[in-house]
Amino acid sequence: MIKILSYLSILLFLLSGVSGFAQVAEISSPDGRLKLNIFSENGKALYNVTFQGKMMLDKSPLGLITNESDFSKNLKFINSKKDQISKNYTNEKIKKSQISYTANTLTVNFVNEDQFNIGIEFQVSNNNLAFRYEILPMKDRLSAVVQSEITGYRFPSQTTTFLSPMMKPMTGFARTAPSYESGYKADAELGTKADYGYVFPGLFHIGNDGWILLSETGVNSLFCASHLDTTSEKIFTRLLIRIWLKTMVSEVPELLFRFREKHHGELLRLEIL
Repeated sequence: MIKILSYLSILLFLLSGVSGFAQVAEISSPDGRLKLNIFSENGKALYNVTFQGKMMLDKSPLGLITNESDFSKNLKFINSKKDQISKNYTNEKIKKSQISYTANTLTVNFVNEDQFNIGIEFQVSNNNLAFRYEILPMKDRLSAVVQSEITGYRFPSQTTTFLSPMMKPMTGFARTAPSYESGYKADAELGTKADYGYVFPGLFHIGNDGWILLSETGVNSLFCASHLDTTSEKIFTRLLIRIWLKTMVSEVPELLFRFREKHHGELLRLEIL
């Protein structure tokens, strides 16, 4: 009996020890080949992406920081909701003018230590994944400054990149840089730093497993400039407006949050090729 109780104690200890690491939601594309998994680990929201069973994005961070509250840590998973979206539209400026779009949607909701909520809405269609943040009003606060995003992309180690570095600011014609993309570096080593980051879109070659095209979509003139950077852990992160532009458009970060709060923000798109 003593041995049985000891084994039960050890089992309970192990189960409680892993409670901080949990997959909380998942969703697949309509054809079932593209799969998204959401995790809640030690107060942080993470996600990964597989395509036909192959890892395209390892566990990567989600979240953002505002001047009103921090949505990057001490997050607690609340619930998730699945749905489906389908629409038809025309576009005369691309190869196919009649478009039929169908995607499965997943919204995961977290609450932070200040008891403010953040939702992350994902759309998963065949070969495509997009997501955006949704922040509800925080008591009497209807707007806030988005100071930084924690959103990251941890590509598998065999990945090489096709990226265009940001130009040095206040250079080029009429000192307008960074106003356009420079040349692309083909098959560069994963994690290679650029002095000022990289512009969108970015193309990533996942060895023999496929390709990922990373870009923004759904933005309007109220949305501030953003670009990619890479950390020492070789995680690509999304940076908002650079400090040298802040005095010129100091109201944009606040407008950005109002836009997100009202219209659910922009979609960040991953296309699996």
